[in-house]
Amino acid sequence: MEPQEAESLGEFDLLLPSGELVMEESGGGGSETALQLPPGEWRARWSGFGETAAEEREYSDAPQERPRPDRYFLQLWPLRSPGRVALLRGR
Repeated sequence: MEPQEAESLGEFDLLLPSGELVMEESGGGGSETALQLPPGEWRARWSGFGETAAEEREYSDAPQERPRPDRYFLQLWPLRSPGRVALLRGR
């Protein structure tokens, strides 16, 4: 997954004083993934892939048993100076 292929792409500051980042499954699946990171301030890039296909599937009458077509990629790096939320591509 390369960011240049993403349908949506955004960057934001992520402050984690506890060092725990909890991500929830999209689409109401209910599962969570907890990541333990060094406590501190991070910059994050969120890339979304297959979102148009997921939206089309949501409004179709097709069976929903197969895996969702959308995938997301989160990249983190240490924050050097505060930035603004930046929607680089997408909705």
